[in-house]
Amino acid sequence: MRKKKINFLSNKELLKAIHDSKMGYCYILDNKYYLYDIIIREGEEITPELIQEAKENRAKRESQELYNQAVIAWDAVDGARKDKPKQIDHKVEPDIFADDDITVRIMTFDHIPAEKRKKNPKTVSENHTKCNFPPFKHYGKIDGDWKEVVRSHWQGGLDNGHFSLLEGNTSRRLGMMLMKMCEHYGMKGNWRGYSYLEEMKGAALVQLSHVCLYYDESKGNNPFSYYTTILSNSFTGVLNQEKKNQRIRDGLLEQAGSMPSYSRQLDDEADQQRARQATVDKVVEDRKKEGFNYL
Repeated sequence: MRKKKINFLSNKELLKAIHDSKMGYCYILDNKYYLYDIIIREGEEITPELIQEAKENRAKRESQELYNQAVIAWDAVDGARKDKPKQIDHKVEPDIFADDDITVRIMTFDHIPAEKRKKNPKTVSENHTKCNFPPFKHYGKIDGDWKEVVRSHWQGGLDNGHFSLLEGNTSRRLGMMLMKMCEHYGMKGNWRGYSYLEEMKGAALVQLSHVCLYYDESKGNNPFSYYTTILSNSFTGVLNQEKKNQRIRDGLLEQAGSMPSYSRQLDDEADQQRARQATVDKVVEDRKKEGFNYL
């Protein structure tokens, strides 16, 4: 049986894992509101145009799900290549969805406790308790009205529940993805030769674990780039710290009359070579000014 290859670290899979982790911190009225069809910012209105866009997004998602299920069934019976399902045969039209089928995510802080964390706050978030990811609510149309059906950072009911940052957790799948990203990034040619590579990967994994849910889906669909930027900054930070420690260590060894590290010796030799070349260049320039010719 043929098995479909899945890119474990693709943006699509990362977004799924991030979403699953965030929903662990949420109050959910019904599982049919677990997924959202569109994201808007606080203050934006749910217009007919936005609802139509949400229906198109929903149709695209369900079309892909139907196609994937058809491919799995085709693989299970080891079907012929000519019989492989086609995406066009599993296309779902947006018109089949009613307004009641749509779930809208609104990014908002109105359910987060007020807390002035900075003397001169510059953003809305700095006026509220610090959260482990941007807070949101989901709205669905019930009995003709848009009502809140999901609330992030909340445990219990909407009326008798409470704000909470501790009830959920990062999913095992997302944790494995972060570990795999650290391993792959450490294999790059500009990092794998360092003796303290494991320290780099450890520091990067700690940083990723701390901020992995900060990714805001309303600002884009490329968490892979977001995570690799964090990895790059973390690896570079460890490298700079190790270089600083090495300079201090070499300085102490030189003061004690001992040989410094080989890299310090190479750096000193390179500095001396540059100084000699600068002296030669200055002599040549002075001679040219005096009228001497140099080829």
